[in-house]
Amino acid sequence: MKQNVKPLDAAEFAKKQLELLEKERLAEVAEISDAITHYSPHQLQTRGLALLNLVISSVRTGLGGKTYALI
Repeated sequence: MKQNVKPLDAAEFAKKQLELLEKERLAEVAEISDAITHYSPHQLQTRGLALLNLVISSVRTGLGGKTYALI
């Protein structure tokens, strides 16, 4: 038995995708904020949420913006 399928409206689809992306962004911000308040810097690094002891050794400006060299 065939179902009546309504054609997808591109503008409606795009609007819904933007709404879903915003919800996802807010959820990720809340999750990271919670992790920052509950875990030590070392635990954050272990979970892939932080990089410790980075030192910038030089900065160059070129095509596409600045390039940072890290030690």
